[in-house]
Amino acid sequence: MSTTKIMNEMKKLIEQDPSLAISEWQGTCQYVVGEMMFLETKDLQEINLEGIAKPGEKQVMPIELLIAAATTSFGVTFHLEAYNQGVTVDRAEIVFTGVCDKAPFLGIKSGNSGIMKPMIVLSAESTTNKGQLAEIAAIAIERSPILSSLREDVTLHIK
Repeated sequence: MSTTKIMNEMKKLIEQDPSLAISEWQGTCQYVVGEMMFLETKDLQEINLEGIAKPGEKQVMPIELLIAAATTSFGVTFHLEAYNQGVTVDRAEIVFTGVCDKAPFLGIKSGNSGIMKPMIVLSAESTTNKGQLAEIAAIAIERSPILSSLREDVTLHIK
């Protein structure tokens, strides 16, 4: 089934049940010494469309690409800033979550169809302390091409 047909099916379901319009997405990536080893995106409130491939199976949905871009954009920018400050990051896991309202994207209502309530949870093994990692992460959020374009501030948690 084409992406357009999938979107039309989603639109019909959302018009019947507006609560289906809001979904929370999560992107997770893992790095070893600055090299990405793993990337996954998932819809935490997935709409079940019978007979249609799930996100990531056969077709990639636009929101998956946006979540993956936000997650990896932060990851690359974080590692670049760490390198610039002389900090080695042996391992890092980045979990980016955001809420998406499908209704404006599908033309059901007006409003922001972008990512809302963006949050990053960063876990890192490094040669520096948690305070400096938090500083590097904050700089990475400001400089990340994707995150800096969001309308809302990104909440950051360091583990």
